[in-house]
Amino acid sequence: MAKKRRTTRAQFEAFKRHFRAWQKRLGLFDWKVYFEHEPLDASFAEIKIHNSQHIALVTMTSRLDADDWGDFRPRTSARHEALHLLLGDLAAEGRHRFVRPDDLVRTEEAVICRLEKVLEGKA
Repeated sequence: MAKKRRTTRAQFEAFKRHFRAWQKRLGLFDWKVYFEHEPLDASFAEIKIHNSQHIALVTMTSRLDADDWGDFRPRTSARHEALHLLLGDLAAEGRHRFVRPDDLVRTEEAVICRLEKVLEGKA
């Protein structure tokens, strides 16, 4: 069994700070985001998205296998989870049993408009 190491409070604060920065940069102002610093089994971080209420719970692991310690970057993990939030509505539309093409097009267009602003440096 691999030895575990605790992630630090400073790493968690950096994770939250970078997530919020990406949330702002991506224009995801309509989401209420909560954070947890808890053990995760198979990832550095995860996000649970509740699309209907536009609420997300972002968790950064509090324990890592010692072998993974050198690969863990709170900044990179935060950006990764923020990108999941960006695509959350699109992914939710795709999971509906009956998807109307107009709904997918509308949601895809919203993601593209956000990305255009980021790429143009306006977000």
